[in-house]
Amino acid sequence: MGCNTSTATIDSPPNMPSTYKLVYFNMRGRAEISRLLFNYAGVKFEDCRMTFEEYGANKSDISKFPTGKMPVMFIDNHPPVTQCKAIERFLARQFGLYGNNNFDACRIDMICESLLDIFDGFMKIHFEKDDTKKEELTNSFTNESSVPLFNLLVRMLESNNGGKGFLVGNAATLADMTALANFDLLAGNLPGVMEKYPALKEYHMRIKKDPKIAQYLAARPNSNI
Repeated sequence: MGCNTSTATIDSPPNMPSTYKLVYFNMRGRAEISRLLFNYAGVKFEDCRMTFEEYGANKSDISKFPTGKMPVMFIDNHPPVTQCKAIERFLARQFGLYGNNNFDACRIDMICESLLDIFDGFMKIHFEKDDTKKEELTNSFTNESSVPLFNLLVRMLESNNGGKGFLVGNAATLADMTALANFDLLAGNLPGVMEKYPALKEYHMRIKKDPKIAQYLAARPNSNI
């Protein structure tokens, strides 16, 4: 299992855990949003990437994999945290990336759930083996199922500072890291989708230029998913 410690650091507040370890496969998948949160916040963590063989040999150990699935996060001496969305929301709250109030948090959740629907639709396409069915799924996703979700994201972006800032509020949040992870997947696998939404495409390229994010993206292992 390959474990790398992020070089980004911040001065941790007194209540901040001292060690984080995130365990997942050597791909983006369902751990990439959490990795982006760590890197954007500048918080050290062990980025442990298991092979499929290592996972198969260990997934029945409920002390490490409570649900038998990944990602799993270990924090100091606390019980392991599972479920990717629970991990992401925990980190967003820890790092001050969940908005300024409950209304912000609700809007962030709404965006993240919409992006999860987009992610699930993309993954169905990616894992489809039949070429004819894959083409049908791609057309349906591009021209039907994803359209209301993307249009919602466009409206939310453009209603906040004219689309020149972030999805919620005046600073990056979990919503922006979630969008970045998902838009990266689409840009690398279904580029025609992002071309349909120039406001989101411009936003995506702008967020990627943040120095902390750009440094991470340049160094992360190559993976198409």
